[in-house]
Amino acid sequence: MLFSLLGLGYLTLEIVLIQRMQIFVGMPVLAFATVLGAMLLSSGIGGYVSRAWPRGRIVAFMGALPVVALAAYFLSGALIDVLIGLPQALRVAVTVALAAPLGFLLGLPFPHALAAAREVLGDRFGAALFGLNGAFSALGTPLALAAAMAYGFRTTYLAGCAIYILCIPLVALLLFGRSPDAPSDGPSLP
Repeated sequence: MLFSLLGLGYLTLEIVLIQRMQIFVGMPVLAFATVLGAMLLSSGIGGYVSRAWPRGRIVAFMGALPVVALAAYFLSGALIDVLIGLPQALRVAVTVALAAPLGFLLGLPFPHALAAAREVLGDRFGAALFGLNGAFSALGTPLALAAAMAYGFRTTYLAGCAIYILCIPLVALLLFGRSPDAPSDGPSLP
């Protein structure tokens, strides 16, 4: 469940942020490329930089994720109103500065959760969980768009934040629920 929620939540937040920044950047394709690029790059950096972090720090930073996500959403509204007159290159830079911290935090849980799951379940199940995450990431785009059409972009974004709030205890349980040296009665995952 955790790996599907991580994929779904990531894409939900990303899709709504792309939509939101289209007005600000001024070109839908440029907004798409800017938000997508900034989030993917910063997610990768987050996963890489946090390799040596203790597991408790990962969970603590995940607690900040919904706050940063909400700040990015509501700050983007204010930025659109105040900075819309800037040259396009500066609006792109502001968009990157807005999306990158969120992407960094979104990149933290997946590699650590996957490593912990592989410790407990083995490499074969790790590959299956990676695929499950990818499948739900692919489903995230049409689901986010359908939810936005039915309930609005704000509600959809709040749902993406709620998904990550649900992920916090699941990641904590996976990271701290069992020591790799503990005897196993069989695989168990949230």
